[in-house]
Order: sequence, then C-alpha cells, then structure tokens
Amino acid sequence: MGRVVLCQDRITGQRVAVKSIKPGCDEPESLDTEARALKSLNGLAGAAQLLSRTTVSREDYLVLEYVDGQSISELVSTSRPRMTAPKFTDYTIAAL
Repeated sequence: MGRVVLCQDRITGQRVAVKSIKPGCDEPESLDTEARALKSLNGLAGAAQLLSRTTVSREDYLVLEYVDGQSISELVSTSRPRMTAPKFTDYTIAAL
C-alpha cells in the first residue's frame, strides 16, 4: 500500500493529508477507486474530504482534508476487547 503524510498547504496554510502509492506495488487506478469512494462520502461527518487527485513527476497522489483523531490502525489496536475483522467491518458499515 501507500503512505500518508501530514502536510501544510503553502497557499491556504491548511493542514492536509497527502496519500501516495508505492511505485511498482500499487496501480494508479487504486487511487482513482479511493478518490471515487471519498467523493461518495463527501459531507459525511468524520470522513475526510478529497481536495485533489494529482500526478507529479509520474507519481500519483491524493490530497485530503486532515481529520484529527485516531487512525484506523490505532483504533483497532487499542480497542478492548480486540475487534475481529468481521466486527470491524460491521462497525465501519454502521458508521456510514
């Protein structure tokens, strides 16, 4: 998978999350799929808004609104009792 880095927009000063994919590991289409999913969640409380889908020097990026809080991996690792994958899926679907 890719990685997400917290950045600051040089023009607006807004904190943003920039997601990239590992070259050779993921296809750019995976970001397109994620971009479509994020657009469908636009306006939903707690869901990051997609700000931009861009390519720079042949590397693909998503620029997302930064939402302060726990990452999904932190939530799963700190939840007690530990969430199983099916339970986490149910939890995520219920949140939408």
